Amino acid sequence: VVSLLENCSFSACRLQDLAACRVTLRGCKLMGVGMAHSLLRDVSFLGCNLRYAAMGGSRLRAVLFDGCSLQESDCSEWRWKETVFSDCDLRKSQLLHTSLNGMDLRSCELDGFRLAPQDLKGAIVTPEQAMMLAGFLGVVIR
Repeated sequence: VVSLLENCSFSACRLQDLAACRVTLRGCKLMGVGMAHSLLRDVSFLGCNLRYAAMGGSRLRAVLFDGCSLQESDCSEWRWKETVFSDCDLRKSQLLHTSLNGMDLRSCELDGFRLAPQDLKGAIVTPEQAMMLAGFLGVVIR
C-alpha cells in the first residue's frame, strides 16, 4: 500500500530524522522544510516545491523527484540508491559530498549548483550542461 499526499503544505515544518516509506507526494509545498538526516524509501515527489529544503545527511532509496523545484536546497551528504531526478530545477542547490556517479541529470536545471568537483564524477549530463560544468571545474574551452 502506497500512501498518497496531494496538494498538502509542509512548508517550514521541522521533520528532522523523518522515516518515510512507500509515500507519494503530489503537488505538495515543502518550501524550507527541514528533513535533515531522514530516511526515505520508495518515496515519490511529483510536481512538488522543495525550494530551500534542508535535507542534508539523508539516505534515499528508490526515490523519484519528478517535475520538482529544489532550488537553493541543501542536499549535501546524501547517500542514495535508485534515486531519479526528472525535469527538476536544481539551480543553486547544494550537493556537497553527495556522489552523483550514475545520476542522470540531463532533464534538470543545474545552473549555480554547488558541489565538490569529485562529487560530479560519473554524472550523466547533456553537452550544454557539460560546458557549463567545465567552467565550474576551471576548464577553459576555446
